[in-house]
Formats: sequence, structure tokens, C-alpha cells
Amino acid sequence: MSYQQPLATVIAWLIFLAIGSTGHVLAETISMASIEVRVGQYEKAVSLLKTLSPERARSSSAQLVMAKAQLGLGSLDSAAEALSNVDDKNLITARDWVRYQIAVAAGDLNGVRGRLEGILGNDQVPNSHKEQAQLYFATLSIEREETVGRAKKLLRKLAVKAKDYSLRAAAWSVLAAAGDTRAKRALLIHYPAHAIDPGASQTKTTIRLSESAKRKRADNLFDLRAYQLAQVDYLVLSKSSDRELRQLAHMRLGIIRMRMRDDYPQSARWFKLAKAGPDEKMSLESAYRYAIVLGYMGRYEEASRLMEDLAPSLAGRRRRNARYQVGRLLHEAGRFERAIKKHEAFVANVGGDRPKWRWFLGWSRYRARDCGQSRSVFDSLAGHSNTLIGAKAIYWTARCQRMKGQLDVADQLLSKLKRSAPLSYYGLLGYALSGEIPDRQVPQQRIPEIGAYGEWAKKVSPAAKRRIKGIQDLIRVGSIGLARKRYDESLRHSLKRDLGPSGFAAADTNIRQNLELWGPLWRDQSRSDRRIPWRNQFSKLGATKMRKAYPPAYFYLARAAGRPYGVSAWWLMAHMLQESRYKERARSHARALGLMQILPRTGRRIAERMRFPKTFWDDHLFEPGIALAQAAWYLNALRREYDGNVILAMAAYNGGPRRVSEHISLVGSVPFDMMIEEMGAHETRNYARKVTDHLIRYLDLYATDQERSQGLRQLLPPDRLPVPKSEINF
Repeated sequence: MSYQQPLATVIAWLIFLAIGSTGHVLAETISMASIEVRVGQYEKAVSLLKTLSPERARSSSAQLVMAKAQLGLGSLDSAAEALSNVDDKNLITARDWVRYQIAVAAGDLNGVRGRLEGILGNDQVPNSHKEQAQLYFATLSIEREETVGRAKKLLRKLAVKAKDYSLRAAAWSVLAAAGDTRAKRALLIHYPAHAIDPGASQTKTTIRLSESAKRKRADNLFDLRAYQLAQVDYLVLSKSSDRELRQLAHMRLGIIRMRMRDDYPQSARWFKLAKAGPDEKMSLESAYRYAIVLGYMGRYEEASRLMEDLAPSLAGRRRRNARYQVGRLLHEAGRFERAIKKHEAFVANVGGDRPKWRWFLGWSRYRARDCGQSRSVFDSLAGHSNTLIGAKAIYWTARCQRMKGQLDVADQLLSKLKRSAPLSYYGLLGYALSGEIPDRQVPQQRIPEIGAYGEWAKKVSPAAKRRIKGIQDLIRVGSIGLARKRYDESLRHSLKRDLGPSGFAAADTNIRQNLELWGPLWRDQSRSDRRIPWRNQFSKLGATKMRKAYPPAYFYLARAAGRPYGVSAWWLMAHMLQESRYKERARSHARALGLMQILPRTGRRIAERMRFPKTFWDDHLFEPGIALAQAAWYLNALRREYDGNVILAMAAYNGGPRRVSEHISLVGSVPFDMMIEEMGAHETRNYARKVTDHLIRYLDLYATDQERSQGLRQLLPPDRLPVPKSEINF
């Protein structure tokens, strides 16, 4: 007893320190290679693994990652050969999953069938993997015309019960391709924009749909932002004998043309028809949108009058927005004095977020070159803690003073801005007026290595060390889902017993960071701490609070995803915070998915262009590596669209390049900061400024001095507005 327990402890710790000294290079290289695999950079992964010595290259972890890379490259024999060398017991489940994928890619039904039961019976395999395995098996069975009855039964079960939308749609699609009439109907109505193989099952069918089914199909397409397909169905419904259905079709056709931004006159005609329909709620909504479209057409004063007449008939938020638009439309027409009068009446009675609405009153006064009156508004907002109110008010007051030639007063205001909000969009603009960029406010923070553990790991039992080592091994080969399954309640209980409450809290955070559970970790903060990214005085917080507010979430994935496109990890992480709060399975009301909130139709178009992933499913956007790779490609394309301008690329990521390009053409030759301030879409305007805030703070926290300087200089206002290239329109 006196010898066995210390010996077991020593052996367990030696195992746990496999990354120490000579093992460190091996672990780091394998981790980086697995990261490259997850973002689709398979050749880069192979190149990294080839830098290992022959002995290290033969390790189970190196061979498993090599197999994944070769599978991605389509070299199935090489992938299978690499897997034959994987015998580490911690990696057996991961190895078997890759073997299954190789069999699927090879169309080897016997291989798929032989491995399916093992996957389904393995408690370490996540349910999502098991459902994918069943889908692959059933699809191959039907293609080979073997055990077709069993395959169809399995597909019908998946079509109803699978967790992932894409798997349900894929199951219906395979059944439809096999001639199943019910499946064809389900695809046409419930999954109209989705198919594994867009073939006869969707486009060539004799199935007749009832009018209610046609409406459901059109509504689903509309919600999916598949506007061109939805338009076809709504055009049919616009001829219905049902007046309410006809009215809905008219309104939706108007919205489609408005959002496509390609035919505003036709959009207005559709809304005019919808206004005359029998449903009062739809009539009012159509009237509101009709006025908005008139504004897009440059008929600002007419639109303002319509909004003023319409507002009393509306309720709630729509009524408030209509009353605001009365003045806003006049402002866009350049009728600033009249806009001010309408804004004054609006602000006097508006509820809710008064500082936001008061800002617009001050802004119209600024555009009217009435610095005295604009400053009276801005001064009342200057102390607000929100960077989009307080810092903005100080900056534009300084701009007003410079316009009047009062440079000393302007410099005093800019000094105040630099003290209160140096790490913000408006702080950067303030520095730019002086021809500077802000000094570093925070010492550069260290980013932990993949799979690294803290001192707590030395204090746990030998059994816990072995289990943690197993999780660590899976993380390093990129099998995050399998690793998460191993961090179960029994291991958490063991760690609580070994470490006590405070020690366990540190260990749990460390492990969850390695398991990429960044969304839940961010959400676990207090409500007040979650508001830190939207406040001034960030640079005065302690480093711990800063890191929690801006964690290095998915850093290594983001770095690898962005490298081929010259998009920094910090830029991607800034969008990630604003888009999803680091939640990999986030869904928006607009059906955008994943960390980077990409619409499935956008994801499909990006996949076609970057050829990753080879076969796109909507739920691929929940995979962090794919989401980040697609976002990096898209941001780079948008940056090129605007002559390298990062802030306009940010705006277009949110509002779409058509909206941003249209805005640039409308505002004419105004300074860049004013062009951003005049951006008509409130959400897009705020989005660009907030992502800039986040990026500036990420650069200050984690980037090297060179990266930080380069990143900040890319955010400085250009001398003149870029001319959109019209190369990307989605």
C-alpha cells in the first residue's frame, strides 16, 4: 500500500505530462494540424504533420489527424493507411468514426454496415454523429438497392425525429429521390429550399398542392430569405380568389422587391395593392412599407407626409417608428430645419430610450450647421456610459467646434474623449483627427495553448488525471464532440472532491474553455459584466474582467480560418461577439445560424465559391471551423468590394452589400465619419460601429504591437469614399 499509491500517482502524472519537453512540439504540431483540418485547409495540415520526425509522425494522434486531412483531400487509401496505425485507447472512438466516414466516401456499403452497429452502441459517440451515421447507411442502401425497406424505415424516423434541420431535410430528400410521394410533398412544403442533391425530387414533380399548402411553401421560402423562389409562389397566390390571401401575396411581393433592392417602383405598386386589401393590420403594415419605399425612391417629402398621416393609426413600436420617420425622411431630403421641428415634437412625447431619440435631434441640428443648438443636445448625452451615445456626443461636439474654428475647445473635447473611451470607434476617430492612433491601454494578454491545463491539474487523483488526459488527447486531434461526452457528471464529481468548490470552479472553467464552450462561459457572467463590451471606461477595468468580456474564443480556429484571406482572428472574434455571443448553435429570428450568424442560402453560395465544405448542409454552420472559414472568405470578399475598407465590410456583413453600396451612392461626397452616421439602416449603422469597438479592444488585449498598429490603421477613415465594385451581391 505504501508503495502502490505513490507509484500510481507518479505514473499518472508522467502520462499527464506527455506534452512536456520533447512531447510539447509533437502536441502543438498535431493541435495546429487538426485546427487546419477543421477549417478546410487540408494541405496545410499535411504539411505541418510532415515536419514531425518519423517517430513522432507515427504516433496515434498524428496518424489520426493525417487520416482526417487525407479524407478531406479525397485520398481515401492514404487515409485508411494512416488509421491502421492508430491504437491509442483514448482515440479508438475517434478512429472508428473516421473509418466510417472513409467507407461512406468510398461508397462501401458493407464497410458502412459493418461499422454502424458499433457506432450506435457506443455511449461515447454524440447523438448527432449517430444520426449522421444512420443517414449515410440508409442513403447508400437505397443507392445500392440493398435492404431498401430497412433504409426507408430508418429515413422516415430521421425525417421526423433528427435533431438537426439538415438531417431531417436530407432524409426527406433521399426518400423523395426514391419516389416516396409523402417525402416529395414534405420537401415541397416544409423544406422547399433544401436538398442533398437538387434533382427531380424538388423541381420535376406532378404533385399538386392545395392553396393553403402553396402558401405554407411560399412562407417557408420567404422566412429562409429564398426570395426568388418565394416570389414565384406568391405571384401564383396573388391571383387567388381569397382576398386576404391575395393581399398577403401582394405585401410579401412588395417586401421581396424592397429587400432585393432592384425594383423599388414595382415594390411600391405591390404595397399599394396590399393597402387596399380587407385585412386592416396588413393594410397598415403595407402603408408603412409603402412610405419607406417612397423614401428609397427619393420621394422623401411625400413619404414624410404619409408617415405623419399614418402614425395615429398604428400601435406600439410601429407607431413610434413611423413618428420618428416623419423627421428622419425630411433629414434625408436635406430639409434639416423642418426635420428639427418634427424631431422636437417626436422627442417631447416619445417613451423608451430617450437618449437615442434625442441624439437624432442634435444630429439634424449639426447637419444644419447650428453648432450651438446641436451642442446643447450633445452636452446632455456626453456623460452616457454607452459608447454609441456618450462617446459619440463628445466626438461630434468636437467636430462642430472644429467646423467653427474653435480648435482649442475641440482639442479639450478630444482629450476628454481619449480619456473616457480610447478603445472605441469614436475614440479612434478622435485620435484620427489628431493624426494618431491610441497608445496601448492594456498589457498584452497571453492566449492559452490548446488543451493546456492550470496548476489545479496536479492536485487531482490518478484516475481523474487519466480521464483528463483522454479529453486532452481528443481535443488535440480536433474531436471536440467526443471530448465533450467524456466530461461527464462522474468526472465533475471527482474533481469537486479533489479540489473543493473554489478549485473546481477554476478547473471547470479551464476544461470548458478547452472544450470550446465559450458561449455558456460568456453567459455565466453577471448581467452587468455582460454589458461591459457596450460601455465606456473599458480601459479602466481589471485584466480579469477584460478577458471575460472579450475572451480569446476559438482563437486558433479563427487564426487558421482567416489566414488564407488576410482576415485576422481578432476581426472574426469581434463579429462573433456581436453576432452570437460566442454560441456555436445560435439561431436568429432571420434564421441565421451559428457563431457567425450566416444565412443558409449565403452559406451555400460561399461553399460553392470556396469549395468548402464539399457538400453543404445548413447545419454545417453550427460547426465552428466551417462557420469561421466561411465568414473569413465573405469578409475578405466584402473588403475587396469596398477597396479594402474594413468598416464598410463590417456593415455589409450585417446589412448586405446592396444596402451599403446604395447608401454610398445616395450620400454623395461627404466625409467617411458622416457617411457612417447617415447610414439609413439603424441596425447596420450600430453594427459597424460596435464591431469596430470590439475589434479595437481585442487588438489591445491580445495582439502583438505590430498586429495592433496594422489593425488600427486599417480602421482609420479614408480620404474619400470608396466606389463599390459590384462584384458581390449577397
